[in-house]
Amino acid sequence: MSKIVDQVKADLDKREAKGLRSYGTTMDREDLTPAQWMNHLYEELLDAALYTKKLILNDISNEVTGETKGNEPGATESVDSKGTEESRG
Repeated sequence: MSKIVDQVKADLDKREAKGLRSYGTTMDREDLTPAQWMNHLYEELLDAALYTKKLILNDISNEVTGETKGNEPGATESVDSKGTEESRG
């Protein structure tokens, strides 16, 4: 087994323990409808979008997006394989 898989398994165990402490139940609960589960998923994905945007707007992600502070919202600059700067937005 890879170290990554082992780390993900450990993370899942920690999340389950945290959920049990916070909510007093595990994912085995049967008191939610499929629509309620879908709403929970939707809310988690919204959180993920916020975390992603935060990283995009921070200097940490500049290496990934090529975006620099001062660009207009939604516009990024990148360098193509020929070393030519491109502007997207």
